[in-house]
Amino acid sequence: MKLKLEKAREKDLGYLLRLRKSTMLKHLKDMGIELTDEKHRASILRDFEHAHLLRIDDRTIGLLKYVETDKFIDIKQLQIDPSEQGKGFGKLVLEYFIRSVEKDHKFLKLKVLKKNPAKRLYERMGFQTYDEDVYEYFMRR
Repeated sequence: MKLKLEKAREKDLGYLLRLRKSTMLKHLKDMGIELTDEKHRASILRDFEHAHLLRIDDRTIGLLKYVETDKFIDIKQLQIDPSEQGKGFGKLVLEYFIRSVEKDHKFLKLKVLKKNPAKRLYERMGFQTYDEDVYEYFMRR
């Protein structure tokens, strides 16, 4: 089983909208946030040049959007398809970046919605909350 990142393209937008809604709607609704499809599309298109499909053995399992600088890697979005959750793929992605930043003496950062249980995974992987706003925790490792 080998994880591959494949640059997202315009033809992937339908999949990415379905993925976003299937992974985010519940958490957003739990926080009282209702978004139209247009707002979901705007989120998908934000930093789209940094979006990658996560692929395992010729199947797409999710999305990873990240920005790398000389000091850190900012994970903008990590979404695993619900049918693929619980199989360790999120952990696999994070381990890849942890090795990368340790080698390059950088740090990782991300934001997670306060109602998203993925926060527990991030904490198990060594991320710590350093700030928060009304909706999100800001974490780094």
